[in-house]
Amino acid sequence: MSKYVHGYSEMEANRLNDQADSLANLIHYDSIWEEGALILEAGCGGGAQTRP
Repeated sequence: MSKYVHGYSEMEANRLNDQADSLANLIHYDSIWEEGALILEAGCGGGAQTRP
């Protein structure tokens, strides 16, 4: 059995991205970021929620 690291197996990364995509409109309906802005998404696993 291999050691699990959150979001780093291909299957888990796909699941997390699908989950993030399903919530994107609810979470970011009013988000406005400047082009090229750096966003810190601390403590959020693979960072799938704050993709541009």
